[in-house]
Amino acid sequence: ATNRKQSTKTGWRSDLEQMKKASTGGIDATDVNKNMNIWVVNSILDENSQPGTLGYAYYPENAGQWYDGLVIGYQYIGKTGASAPFNLGRTVTHEVGHYLNLPHLWGSSNAGCQTDYSNDTPTSPGPNYGTPTYPLNRVCGGVSRSQMFMNYMDYVDDKAMFMFSANQKTRMQAVVSASGPRSGLR
Repeated sequence: ATNRKQSTKTGWRSDLEQMKKASTGGIDATDVNKNMNIWVVNSILDENSQPGTLGYAYYPENAGQWYDGLVIGYQYIGKTGASAPFNLGRTVTHEVGHYLNLPHLWGSSNAGCQTDYSNDTPTSPGPNYGTPTYPLNRVCGGVSRSQMFMNYMDYVDDKAMFMFSANQKTRMQAVVSASGPRSGLR
């Protein structure tokens, strides 16, 4: 189902989830147990009302909650009219990765060098940006490792992203399996 609501609101604070409530000018989710809801907004603002976030999503432990789904700035969705260097739809791909239980390659915090729970991705000290060239080596725990910057769960420009690893694919499939927290999407 597609529900659309035009708004004159120029920015939506991510911490208040106002875009997800009709009572605050947004639009209520469509059955979060059976649908992946995506809210496309003018601008995503942080708790200080500052722009800068391309998109965000909730992990499967939030499955079924009224706020469950993805939020994407309109400038970063699709190809037509999207803003370079995030103009190939990879922001949605990245956020769907989170929605299906994938953390960033450097882990779930900004500390870096943590696990992403996929045994076929190298440990990373933090995000990569721009359009790196292979090989790109960075150090975690005193060990230099080649980075998988082309992975959708990194922060590089859209044109540099092109893959999920095999283990990431398995993790996402488990989330939508018959016993997974998002089985209703099947």
